[in-house]
Amino acid sequence: MVHTDGVASFIDSFTIRAVAQDDFSDVQVPDAPTQPPHTPNAGVEKPITEAVLNQERANTKGRI
Repeated sequence: MVHTDGVASFIDSFTIRAVAQDDFSDVQVPDAPTQPPHTPNAGVEKPITEAVLNQERANTKGRI
């Protein structure tokens, strides 16, 4: 049986020693974007009604 607390502590201490850095105050964190990125396919989806579906079928019937 492995004690995960001990394993996590070992990994944390090993990583800090390997990097030799436990103070990250010099790391620059970028500002959050003022607007979210544009996602063209993430629009509001509206359910299609049976009447609209039938109309689209009628409009494309002769094109196929």
